[in-house]
Amino acid sequence: MRILVKNAKVVSAKEVQEKNVYMEDGKFCEAFMGEADKVIDADGKLMLPGAIDVHTHVEQESDVDKTCDDYFEGTRAAVSGGTTTVVMFAVQRKGVLPLALIKDRMASAKSKAVCDFSFHLQLTDITDETLAQLEEVVKMGISSVKIYMAGAGFTICNTNIIRLMELSKKLGFLIEVHAESDELVRFYREDLVREGKTQMQYYAPSRPLVCETAALSQLSAYAKALGCKVYIVHLTSKEGLEICKNSDGHLIVETCPHYLTFTSDIYEKEGPRAIQSPPVREAEDREALWEGIRNGDVKTVGSDHCPFYLEEKQLDDFSKVPLGTPGMETLMPVVFSEGVSKGKIPVTKVAEVLSENPAKIFNLENKGKIAPGYDADFVLLDPKEDYVMTDDKAVTTAGYSTFSGLTFHGKVKETYVRGQLVYADNELKVEKGFGAFQARKPIQTVV
Repeated sequence: MRILVKNAKVVSAKEVQEKNVYMEDGKFCEAFMGEADKVIDADGKLMLPGAIDVHTHVEQESDVDKTCDDYFEGTRAAVSGGTTTVVMFAVQRKGVLPLALIKDRMASAKSKAVCDFSFHLQLTDITDETLAQLEEVVKMGISSVKIYMAGAGFTICNTNIIRLMELSKKLGFLIEVHAESDELVRFYREDLVREGKTQMQYYAPSRPLVCETAALSQLSAYAKALGCKVYIVHLTSKEGLEICKNSDGHLIVETCPHYLTFTSDIYEKEGPRAIQSPPVREAEDREALWEGIRNGDVKTVGSDHCPFYLEEKQLDDFSKVPLGTPGMETLMPVVFSEGVSKGKIPVTKVAEVLSENPAKIFNLENKGKIAPGYDADFVLLDPKEDYVMTDDKAVTTAGYSTFSGLTFHGKVKETYVRGQLVYADNELKVEKGFGAFQARKPIQTVV
């Protein structure tokens, strides 16, 4: 099918241009012969490359917890907010080897996803047999591996971090790290619980900043010694960003919308529904992260969509609350509203940190740009339309939004994947299984 988009303000990481955009057979092209089969009048709206959300916990069942959105429900939430490709964690359980896990997750996602997708392998049980399968995992098109430095049932020891770093250079997979010190997290949490300080206002003090900075300093030292790149998920702080900036290019920084929006008083205000890991910090940290986006030190923004049913979250003790909040459908709306509409970043940065950089870093070829040869994944966004986010507008099955009560400035009107309209007018326009797996080539991690 030949499609023409006219009267659009086309956004890239470099500029905004008013021009016609052509696509044929699901790809952007310079032009095409003959008349268009379909003409889309953007009517002056912004045309952005579809967001690529590289941090999502969907249909996740670990040895610790189970998220509530399956691959259909999660990707439906994604496209409602302008995300056209999601990279989801395939979480290893104790005793399960990576190849069996990936095959199971792939089959389920292919039958349910309504946007394009890929996976990160999340390792929790590192054995010689596990490591022996990583070469085949990379050949399957999964070239990223996540590990946790803190978290019950997830934590990877230092020697295994070193082993993975060596393998990452040899096999071509990017290591992603949840960077908090497990020893320090347990120390601070157990101290507060012992004193009976388990109300929500004590959640942030239970994982103080030193937990993040200690882990980042350690990782920076390891990465420099071994000469490899490491991707830091959900960075929260000004001090943490300084450590990453001083890593000589070894640490790649991602942050999340909640760290760009809230401060630690959110836990007392909103209660357990706001709790995720690590906690949000203070105003100076929030502003430092926005500055990091402006100057390029923060490379990506991922949602960290980790949804649990609201009734699962409503507990009185912070140490028992499931760690995670929904956020995939609000990824682009928050970055646009809090960033562009409030004058913190130009709109080109939305294309950079949500589309172009994620595609480059994770080798999602043909994704992330409105340019000839790329997949025709795009969003039409009306920058003049405001709306208040409420729980009843949430598409996730969690039953609420982390950003309820906020006024969003700018609204995603239509979402397209490979030239196909997938979401508009609060309705899904495609069937389960429309999404396609995106195999990724090995990633160069040697510095």
